[in-house]
Amino acid sequence: MSTDILSKDDRRTLQTAAYGVVALLAAGDPGLISSTRIGTAAGNALRTATGLVGHALNHNPRPRLKAHTVAGVADIVLPALTSSINILTTKAPAEADNFRRTITTAIAAAEQHHSARPHPASAELIRKITAALVN
Repeated sequence: MSTDILSKDDRRTLQTAAYGVVALLAAGDPGLISSTRIGTAAGNALRTATGLVGHALNHNPRPRLKAHTVAGVADIVLPALTSSINILTTKAPAEADNFRRTITTAIAAAEQHHSARPHPASAELIRKITAALVN
């Protein structure tokens, strides 16, 4: 499937949103080892995306989030999530649900690394990510 329907800026927005979610999920866990495992699991979920979303997310170069705090990353990523849904709803409506499922899969992959339940900070970030996907 070709990503020609999406502009370079559209692809960059989707990548920023998706890989930014991985960064937020990893940052939400206080432990170094667990945050690395969470980031790896969520990133792997993104790399297995299919369809137009999969092609867009795996198109190089991948974005670099230029923020030094979790709040700074969230300020970039959460609006990018909402913009991604708007872009896909306009240009490839069936792919909007694919994008939501891809992000949800990344969240689920990250959650598997928590013993009983996510750290409160992670849970709050997941709530914000989920909210940004429905706006």
